[in-house]
Amino acid sequence: MMHPNDPALVLNELMRRDFRAFLRKAFPSIRGGDPISWNWHLDAIAHELDRIDRGENQRLLVTLPPRNLKSIAISVAWVAWMLGRDPRRNFVCISYSNELSGKLARDCLAIMQTGWYRELFPRTVLSQSGRLRVTLRPPAAAGVSRPRSRAR
Repeated sequence: MMHPNDPALVLNELMRRDFRAFLRKAFPSIRGGDPISWNWHLDAIAHELDRIDRGENQRLLVTLPPRNLKSIAISVAWVAWMLGRDPRRNFVCISYSNELSGKLARDCLAIMQTGWYRELFPRTVLSQSGRLRVTLRPPAAAGVSRPRSRAR
């Protein structure tokens, strides 16, 4: 049981329940320690991802200019957060390039290998062999690749 006077335990519980808190913690792990520069659009993205998690929405298209943290928030941090909460889930992350798909998968894995993540989600264990499976399929129409990421 969580002790309400222990700030670390309270923060861990908040990160398990709230994607926004998790994203704030995860971002420095893949960006050399730099804190995230929060803006309203990250709240909007998190709100829509929460709706997906609750089953209120099954489709989401996020259109923002480049360098607005779409990929990091959704394909990296949200996937890591969701796998932490339910390791049986599977995700397919689609990108215009195999290089970007691989980088997003490696960033997700980097978060999942941190000590704070393993403490936060002890039931999510990466396998010894493949850890995070990434399958790059041949490009489809318009050069879109379909990488698959899965925790084991």
